[in-house]
Amino acid sequence: MTGHAGGGPVPIAAIRRLHALGVRSTAAYQPATAVRHLNEALALLDTSPAPDNALRGRITLSLAHAEAELGHIATALSLFDRAERLLPDIESGVLFGQRGLLLLRTGRLADAVRQLDQALAVLPAGKEPVERAKVLLNRSTAYLFLGKLRLARADLVECEPLARSHQLSSIAIKVTQNLGYHDLAAGNIPGALAHLDDAARRCADELPSYLPVIILDKARALLTVGLADDADREAGHALTLLARQRLTEERAETELVRAQAALVANRPDAARRWARQAQRRFARRANTTWANLAALTEVRAAFAAGAAALPLARRSRVIAERLAEHGLAGDSRVALLFAARAYVAAGDTAAADDVVRGLRRLRPDDPVEVRLLWWLTNAELAHRGKRRRLRSRYVGTGLAWLHRHRSLLGSLDLQTAIAVHGRELAGLAVRTAIDDGRPAAVFSWTERARAQAFRLCPVTPPADPRTAQALEDLRHVDYALRDAELRREPTTRLRADRGKLEQRIREGAWFRGGYAASAPIATLAATRKALGDRALVAYLRDDGDLAALVLTAHRTELTNLGPYGLIAETHRRLRVDLDMLADERVVARTADAILTSARRQSARLAQQLIEPVLPVIGDRELVILPTGALHGVPWLQLPGARGRPVVVAPSATAWIAADQRRLDPNGSCAVLVAGPGIVQGERELASLATVYRDPTVLSGVDATVPATLHSMDGAGLVHIAAHGHHQPDNPLFSSLELSGGRLMGYDLQQVHRPPAHVILSACDVGRSTVRHGDEMLGLVAAMLYFGSATVVASLVRVADPAVPETMARYHRALARGMPPARAIAEATVHDIAAPFVCFGAG
Repeated sequence: MTGHAGGGPVPIAAIRRLHALGVRSTAAYQPATAVRHLNEALALLDTSPAPDNALRGRITLSLAHAEAELGHIATALSLFDRAERLLPDIESGVLFGQRGLLLLRTGRLADAVRQLDQALAVLPAGKEPVERAKVLLNRSTAYLFLGKLRLARADLVECEPLARSHQLSSIAIKVTQNLGYHDLAAGNIPGALAHLDDAARRCADELPSYLPVIILDKARALLTVGLADDADREAGHALTLLARQRLTEERAETELVRAQAALVANRPDAARRWARQAQRRFARRANTTWANLAALTEVRAAFAAGAAALPLARRSRVIAERLAEHGLAGDSRVALLFAARAYVAAGDTAAADDVVRGLRRLRPDDPVEVRLLWWLTNAELAHRGKRRRLRSRYVGTGLAWLHRHRSLLGSLDLQTAIAVHGRELAGLAVRTAIDDGRPAAVFSWTERARAQAFRLCPVTPPADPRTAQALEDLRHVDYALRDAELRREPTTRLRADRGKLEQRIREGAWFRGGYAASAPIATLAATRKALGDRALVAYLRDDGDLAALVLTAHRTELTNLGPYGLIAETHRRLRVDLDMLADERVVARTADAILTSARRQSARLAQQLIEPVLPVIGDRELVILPTGALHGVPWLQLPGARGRPVVVAPSATAWIAADQRRLDPNGSCAVLVAGPGIVQGERELASLATVYRDPTVLSGVDATVPATLHSMDGAGLVHIAAHGHHQPDNPLFSSLELSGGRLMGYDLQQVHRPPAHVILSACDVGRSTVRHGDEMLGLVAAMLYFGSATVVASLVRVADPAVPETMARYHRALARGMPPARAIAEATVHDIAAPFVCFGAG
């Protein structure tokens, strides 16, 4: 701008206008422009013969804020000091508040609290309510990072009515966000996600520029329950929004969350890349606290990738000291625990012991990560010292605590995901029991580690009109999408709408809390008693190998089966062959070749999985507890199992519970349903209707989702012949195609008295997504979880023409009183293209 001419009076209005422009530019994420305007204002003020110190102090304060946004932290702090000398005492509250915010954002948390304390001391409750609300909000954030949850909540409780009564919508949103972070730190995951969802919805309407920060907190919450892929997706979305706004600090925090998500997902190389990027960005902002947090994540990723342990242990101890200096006691404890683990891995147990002794005991406010890392570190140290009993105590305590924590979640999605945090504890327990050659211990630890979600009582949600409407809207969008595809019309908007509805339904379930009570773990003695004349085979992974634990009423044996990867590959090839056999377009010559290949792969898989245990199982009926990819094995198609009654269950505990729920399907009503598009569906139902007395039959336009769910409630047996689809990324959206839309896993929670016995006779809806801890998730898993005792379904595609006769044989056998497992074994004994499996109890 041009200066005033002739040495006349200083144009104060122009100075104030420049000051206002600078403030607005900072708020609009244009700090470089703001610095230019504010320096021009100060230069103009220098020409005044009687400078206004108070005005100069205000402009200097604004300049400090703009310089901080540019990452010039030392310059900003110097400007704050200069402004403090210029401003009158009555205006010092704003200065202390802004300096405290800068210190907070650069990780100097204890210094930030001291500045914010000073600000509140000169901002009495009855005056300056807006500034007081801002300072309370910022101090609550500092307390949250310091782990002082009680003090953080007290500030939020005082801040919330100030924000409400003075219509401070942005502060009110951030209060809700911080309440979510408080719940997260306190271990209340459903409460945290509900608060963050509320804050995000309000933010999208009232403060869209702040939305990525809330999305980042949501990503942190999802990491806490083990949803690493979801957390990474949310962080990626936040990073895209932040890049547009050029917010360096928040971008670095988001990159750190992506590093942590990659670490949880066992992708150490990606974790190292993200951590290094975040560390460089924090360093450029002079944020040494967060730079050290990023360095710790990089060290842990290097350890997971197999780097030399001893240098990592030493580096982690240095990081721990730096974090402690900045007041991050919890993060410092994580660094020390990791250092102890690295020392153990390097063989320096004396150094590991020294670190652990310095940490003393767990604290009541230690978060999930610290607790599980504490038990894991101590268990590994005890194992290295050959203290078996002490190792067992640490592992058992850790897994029991994780299960209690799981029981506070009401969503099956979250209950199965959180098992990832016990992955290393459970692996250590099973691996060492196998190494010790103690089958009884292997059984005990396997039962403590696998499928723990099935021990929990299902949470029946209250009637939720919002979720019910979202499910119905999703069915309408599905119909519109199929119609658009047939008409070859654009589908981009409809696919986006479907994704949003699925996310709303899924997240709505996350907000439900659970119950503390759960079923006890099955003991070896109880399992043997329940088996009677049957045999149980539990498949286990021990690093890269597969083992089988075989149990009968009087015998327990452990057998090594060889490399897990080779067995999983054989299974994959068999699945491909069986899927192709179900394709009616395959010509006869090709079908013969595929059938030959299927039989070859089936025989090979039997050699790997069944033959090594035949000396123990003999000709007994089988209860099979799979692991990993083996959850997808069509067991009745394998030589040695074909024609033999086989039941597949998530765990012995789940099998015993399902066996106790079994009812006589002939003693209560039968429901028969045929969905659209099943060529043989009507014929299948007509044949089955003659087997039962007064069955409920739904077909054609009558086979709707509401009618089917209503008929399922309290039924003894439900048979559904409908096309289905397993959705691996969102398993509870796996579905059956009925008239008017899909019946999804999420719909099953509306059935208050689940059917005792369910048969799904079409497609491959018996598939499951297998999470850590052998937690299975899908349509069949949901039916078992919500209370059905037996589910018969196929794990691969089924050829429609073959199904009616197979199902007729099965139901006639049931009507004669034959148990489900024997009935399906006899119904499919001569047909390799009918890969049905009996799940639960049989």
